[in-house]
Formats: sequence, structure tokens, C-alpha cells
Amino acid sequence: MDKLTDIIAPRCRWLAAAAIISVVVPLYFVAHIKTDNSIEVWLKSNSSEYRTYRSFLDRYESEEFIVISADMDNPFSDNAITLQRRLAEELRDIKGVARVIDLPGVCSAIWENKQL
Repeated sequence: MDKLTDIIAPRCRWLAAAAIISVVVPLYFVAHIKTDNSIEVWLKSNSSEYRTYRSFLDRYESEEFIVISADMDNPFSDNAITLQRRLAEELRDIKGVARVIDLPGVCSAIWENKQL
């Protein structure tokens, strides 16, 4: 143990500097790494998963969805329907929102001229 101490002690400043450099230099490079998480990086273009992804995009035009749900005692009550309609209208007014699908709107589309 004394031999190891005799080797390390005189060089402790150099060893500490080497340890710090071995952490700082890689951190600098890691901070500047660019990551490409596009689907093409992860899936081959001829795979069934990629084809499923593309058909999803063709149908829905975006891979970005936000689902908003609420816990209500009776989602079909007059107050709940009014709240859902108002929320849907406010969401439609947000810039960048392409489409809003709401329960009252779906019911109206399925059963024409029928209001909840």
C-alpha cells in the first residue's frame, strides 16, 4: 500500500487534472450532439411498421394529437354538453389547431339534425 501511495501522492495534482479533463471534454461534445429522431432513422422504409405509420399520416395528416378528457358524472347532461361545445369552440380558435373532434359534434354528424 505504501508503494501505491508513494506513486500517487506526488502526482495527485496531475491525476486530479486528468480526472477533471476526462469529464469536462466529453461533456462539451455531448452538449453539442444533434439527435435525429425522425421515423426514417428508426424504421426501414420498406417495413410494415413504416407503411402503417405512413398510412396513419395519410389518414390523419399529422402525428401530433392531443386528447383532452374529463371525468363527469353525466357527460350527456345539458351542462356537460354545453361545456363540451364551448371547449371545442375555444380549441378550434387556437392557431395551429387543425381539427377538433368533440362528442356533441360526432353525435350531430352521425345522427343528422339531432342535437344532444
